[in-house]
Amino acid sequence: MFTQATRYSATEQAMEKGEKIYKEKAKPMWSKQQGFHSMNMYKVAEGPNKGHRLVVLRFNDRASMDAAREKLGEQREAMLKELDQAGIKTEEVMKLEEIA
Repeated sequence: MFTQATRYSATEQAMEKGEKIYKEKAKPMWSKQQGFHSMNMYKVAEGPNKGHRLVVLRFNDRASMDAAREKLGEQREAMLKELDQAGIKTEEVMKLEEIA
């Protein structure tokens, strides 16, 4: 399993726009890709990043995720630009490889 976790920050109003983009564009776009496992959005409940959103994207393996990122390049970039224009900032991207 290969996972990418992305943390976003914004005002609560902007987050509502981001959640709509996630539901209507991001999740359907990624879920059609070969090797896709799951995609979920979380609201950080505690700690210094409380209120931020964490989007967790899982693929069966890194090669599948890399192939999907390549295939979706322009579409993905347009969606990221839309998030930016809505006032949503990408704070951190982590790529995680399951080992046990």
